[in-house]
Amino acid sequence: ATAHHVTVDKGIQLVSPDALLSRERSVVDMAWINSSEKFATLRANASIDIFSMEREIQEQGKYNCMKSVEDIFRLEGKHASVLGMGFTNDRLCASDTMGNIAVINPQKASVVANFFAYNVSSKEKTTISYTKGQYENKHQATAMAVHSGFVATAGREREITLVDLETGKLAWKAKNLPPDPQTLLQQPVWSTALCFMSMSENLFVAGTAYHQVRVYDIRTQRRPLSVTPDNMFEHRITALCELEPSKTFAVGDTTGNLFELDIRKCTSSNLPKKHSISLPRFVGPIGSIRKLVKHDKEPILVSVGLDRMLRTYNLRTRKQLDCIYMKQRLNCALVCEDEQWIMNEKELDADIDIEDDVNDYVDSEDEETAFSEESQDLAETGQEIISDESSIGLSHRDSEDEGSDTGSDTGSDKSSSDSSISDDDPLRTKKKPRHQ
Repeated sequence: ATAHHVTVDKGIQLVSPDALLSRERSVVDMAWINSSEKFATLRANASIDIFSMEREIQEQGKYNCMKSVEDIFRLEGKHASVLGMGFTNDRLCASDTMGNIAVINPQKASVVANFFAYNVSSKEKTTISYTKGQYENKHQATAMAVHSGFVATAGREREITLVDLETGKLAWKAKNLPPDPQTLLQQPVWSTALCFMSMSENLFVAGTAYHQVRVYDIRTQRRPLSVTPDNMFEHRITALCELEPSKTFAVGDTTGNLFELDIRKCTSSNLPKKHSISLPRFVGPIGSIRKLVKHDKEPILVSVGLDRMLRTYNLRTRKQLDCIYMKQRLNCALVCEDEQWIMNEKELDADIDIEDDVNDYVDSEDEETAFSEESQDLAETGQEIISDESSIGLSHRDSEDEGSDTGSDTGSDKSSSDSSISDDDPLRTKKKPRHQ
């Protein structure tokens, strides 16, 4: 895990430089605890480390590991792959791919409760089998999100479920779309990204592996309110981030495409189905996007993924501000609440409609001088050609004027020249008779 602040002076600082690099302790997710002075990291071995800022230094990037919690799911080392973590109501909530949920008290560094997101009965299997190759899928949960005392989990052939962290009971469960009217087949279900809206705890957005974005409202119905058409996105959705409250979202997929989606306009009913739909795009990422984070006060978006690059964007112009090579594949990121971002005021107040100033790229001063001399030579040659053409045009005009003044003389000269040509001249053409 790295705690970084994108500034020219401080750069990137390692939180734990003496820690051993191992995949078993790889960081899966991170979350702030009340403020930017404390944060927690969820590792692949189902452990949580709580870092706190040094009180004597009080400098960004100076954190120490204060507490650790091992085996948060209480499965004695037989846990599944860790999925994600969030912070709500002074509690940390973590989940794995089997649907196990753990609630941790960060102050005491202890596990408060353990729940299971899917109430599996005796008749229902805990794994999902498929006919093609008899593949058995054990990863039931592939996305999770935490907000206002609730945790939402979803997965392959598993609808979104909301669990109350206080009681551990199922509060709400989504319902699939109606079957296809032509084939009467059920719509496939596989949610891969979840994001709650900040304005209301009842609204959230889900991204699916079938390149769809669905909007849910738990107050009105169990089925999604709106679904983007199939031709809007081409790849699996992996990350979602709210840009404007209840209006626009940043959507990332497995190929590195990062789009800006307005959920008020993008519904399957008012968009064409045959033609592709173009969306505003953030240019830069080339690998699968794993996490999108927005700054709380500044119009800045942070993107990390498998291309090992940390990128920041200006949300007003959708231009890339920073691009830092981090040497490792990135899973998550956190943004501090401070206002020490180095941004030019012109870039911050710029508009997306303003055209960019495009200049020719020159490697060195020699090539620049050579280019200028060559362009000057071409300009001079062009002027010479124009002057020659103008002189030729004047000479033709003079000859025509002289011919008009001495028309009789030219006619006599022409007749004499014609008579001077003999019949035996091979250059003279003779007319052939029509019929021999």
